[in-house]
Amino acid sequence: LRQSINRFELISRTTNDAIWEWELETGSLWGNETHQQLYGLKVNDPIPTLNMWATRMHPDDRERILKKQEEAVASDANVFISEYRFNIEGKGYRDIYDRCYIVRDDKGKAIRMMGSMMDITERKQAEAAIKESEAKYRAFFENSMDGILLTVSDGRILAANPSACEIFEMTEAEICAAGRNGLVDATDPNLPFYLEERKRAGKAKGELTMFRKDKSKFIADITTSIFKDALGEERTSIIIRDISERKKMEQELKEAETKFRNLVEQSLVGVYILQDGKYAYVNPRFAEIFGYDRNELINTIQIQDLVHPDYRPLATENIRLRMEGEQKSVQYEADALKKDGEVIQIEIFGSRTEYQGRSAIIGTLLDISHRKKAEREIRAIEETRRLIMDSSMDAIVGMDTEGLISVWTPQSEKIFGWKEREVIGRRLSSVIIPESYRGKHRSDARRVGTACRSR
Repeated sequence: LRQSINRFELISRTTNDAIWEWELETGSLWGNETHQQLYGLKVNDPIPTLNMWATRMHPDDRERILKKQEEAVASDANVFISEYRFNIEGKGYRDIYDRCYIVRDDKGKAIRMMGSMMDITERKQAEAAIKESEAKYRAFFENSMDGILLTVSDGRILAANPSACEIFEMTEAEICAAGRNGLVDATDPNLPFYLEERKRAGKAKGELTMFRKDKSKFIADITTSIFKDALGEERTSIIIRDISERKKMEQELKEAETKFRNLVEQSLVGVYILQDGKYAYVNPRFAEIFGYDRNELINTIQIQDLVHPDYRPLATENIRLRMEGEQKSVQYEADALKKDGEVIQIEIFGSRTEYQGRSAIIGTLLDISHRKKAEREIRAIEETRRLIMDSSMDAIVGMDTEGLISVWTPQSEKIFGWKEREVIGRRLSSVIIPESYRGKHRSDARRVGTACRSR
């Protein structure tokens, strides 16, 4: 017996599972060192009670697990398995797999329970990651706008996504039955080249002539590769894009470019392209902001000629950051000079691009002189308001639409004794409203806040 006990204690020390035992008749409990660590206890500390175990269980799991345990004890079952979230000391809630064995007397009454708690959080996370990955690739397969075929090197087709069915005007079953020979024009000289390239390099890409169900031909961009499935079997995939509409798209692109150019030319925002330190392009509004004719600016004027001397180092540095790739885009404000010497305030946005095969910066420019003037006026008004409030002999208290204190003047501090840092963000009812009036105050504050938010 002593040898068996020693063996059990040794096993309980070496396992990563939390092993526990509960004598139902006496209520006595036992747990190994791992079990104690779940509660932040040492092995010689008192064993946590059933209530302590239940308390650490996630609230959403507690009632369900306790009910299942009660039902298991009342039944004739000998094994009770459950999964739940448990608040492990220092780790927070973890997923637990709890398997216990119920010992019963000759009459079937449960007299003892023993079991082990296994932390399966990593396993659950791995399972979730696998499911997410499977769902992600299934979603990609099902929702891809390109046709996708899962195939075998010998030409058999195992699966086709909805876009492939739409391209070929066939059902998935019809595509699988047709195979490569039923979909690809065997006389296309590119076919043997791509098959050989895929065999050699594991992938190939190009254009192929293919057939629809009615045997009409179309040109497709294809990308094909070889891979191993989960069982180690060699499979191939083919991604297909119908490019028969390419010419139409190219024409639409030209029209879109024309529309874009018209939009830029008529924009109320200054648009520019900066290359080699000079303006390779400016729209009419850009020239208007600075009082120049466009021809005076393009390939003639440098950015330093337009930026106020105080801001030229900033402008030069921002150009360097983008051209050297340290920053993709930059937005900043600066003072600028018009042709007649008038100083204006501008907001500049620009990002690196390629223009006529060379690096350049394309961006927009706004004249914000009026906005800056308005901001200065607002700040002056705000400062005046602050001075008036700070010098007022009355306590001035402001609340936001949620009923939280947002303004607390010096006179408020003198009258009520609360410092501004103590009350900002708190409800007025919890600070200066007598307890007997707090209910009515909260009700009135909610009504006022609702009215303010609805405006």
